[in-house]
Amino acid sequence: MPPIGSFPSDKKPCFKRLVESRLPIPVECVPEWAKGKHPTGLRMVPLPWKRELDSLPPGNRLDCWYLWNAAIPNTEWELDPQRILDRNISDIGALSRLEFLIFDAAITIQQRSHRLQCASLLSSLAARSHDGAWIVPEHDGSISVWADAAFQLYHGRLE
Repeated sequence: MPPIGSFPSDKKPCFKRLVESRLPIPVECVPEWAKGKHPTGLRMVPLPWKRELDSLPPGNRLDCWYLWNAAIPNTEWELDPQRILDRNISDIGALSRLEFLIFDAAITIQQRSHRLQCASLLSSLAARSHDGAWIVPEHDGSISVWADAAFQLYHGRLE
């Protein structure tokens, strides 16, 4: 597990404002699996499903989201979203609540513009974050998207 506040050496988090319900992604933060392609099966899932965020207060744990590409096998999950989509959870009540936390997403890749689309989730985060959100490169090559308060609480202020 990477230490809190550590990022891949060649990528740094950045705050971006929403443009027409889309979040611009800096070229250096676009996941390798999305470059030159229009990947399908993308979803936004709560980041605590991917990795532990113990130092983040419980009230902010749904203020950070992970961009999941279901086409890429990944066994390192705290709570595997594929099990939820496959309805492979015995507690039916929990299953129905968890399904509401999986949002369809898309990345639009153009020559000079890369945008993450997940309108309802991004609009909700932006409403609590000065009309934008933090894009944080993840160590596995994907990205996470954070509301400002959650980012500041977890990572601290960046210079």
